[in-house]
Amino acid sequence: MMACENVLFQELKQNKSAKNVVENSLSAKKQNQQQIIAEAEQHMSKDHQAHLDFELRRFKRRRLLQYHQLEQNLLHEVSLMWFGFDSLAL
Repeated sequence: MMACENVLFQELKQNKSAKNVVENSLSAKKQNQQQIIAEAEQHMSKDHQAHLDFELRRFKRRRLLQYHQLEQNLLHEVSLMWFGFDSLAL
């Protein structure tokens, strides 16, 4: 009876160690996958920030050009009012 219990105990121990190997393997794969996902999210966030920075620079450039055009139009109107002719045509 004692030998039978030892055999069962050894089999149970081997099953537990095999289960631990599988659990450790799955845990390592899960950690690796989480790390890959985190790196991908970080890369995507960095790309998104770069795109937002680009769009902000584009908006500021367009706004500055519009402001410059407004200044030019106002100067043209003032020159017409003061001098009565188109000074830009000269």
